Parts: sequence; C-alpha cells; structure tokens
Amino acid sequence: MVSQFEIWWVNLDPTVGVETQKTRPCLVVSSDTLNKGQMVFIAPFLKGTQPRFYAVNVEPSKVNNLDVERRVDLRQMRSVDKMRFKQKLGRLEEKYHASVNKALDILFK
Repeated sequence: MVSQFEIWWVNLDPTVGVETQKTRPCLVVSSDTLNKGQMVFIAPFLKGTQPRFYAVNVEPSKVNNLDVERRVDLRQMRSVDKMRFKQKLGRLEEKYHASVNKALDILFK
C-alpha cells in the first residue's frame, strides 16, 4: 500500500521535454483513497532549495531519509503507474504538509 505523504524512489523515465528524469525520490501527493488504485499522483524531489510558490524545501531527517536538503517540485506533479515505484524511502513530516497543500491550492486556482 502506498500512502499520502510517503516518499518513494520512482522511475520517471522515459520523459519528454523538460519533465524531471531518472529514478528519484518522489512524494506521494494523492489521497489514500485514490492510492488504492493502480495510478498515483507524485511530485519529484530535486536537489537544492528554491524560494518558489510551487516548491517546498525539505531538510533531511531520519523520518524522510533524504540524503541532502531537497525541494519537492509540485509543478512537476504527475500521475504514474505503481509499477514505476521501486522502494519506500521514508515519510514527509507533518510540519511540511500545510506548505505542500498551500502550494497545490495555488497551482490549481
């Protein structure tokens, strides 16, 4: 079972244009109800931080298991088949949830 706010290694290839590539840590954005199906909404983590309304900066911790400070790029959110999921990495701490939800609200207004 894949749950909202979990972080997984996801194979994003093949891609087109400026879509984020490679196997990367990704945040599960979709609700647990949607996650019961075969498709899941994810957003990739990219290295480094940026002060952008669509990116949430996350510090590494023993809960999320990120290797370095990263940003989850919600502008690159997409729906992927669970077959792309490789391994669970960790879970995004609750202190970041409101920022993720706020960025999603702005993106979809």
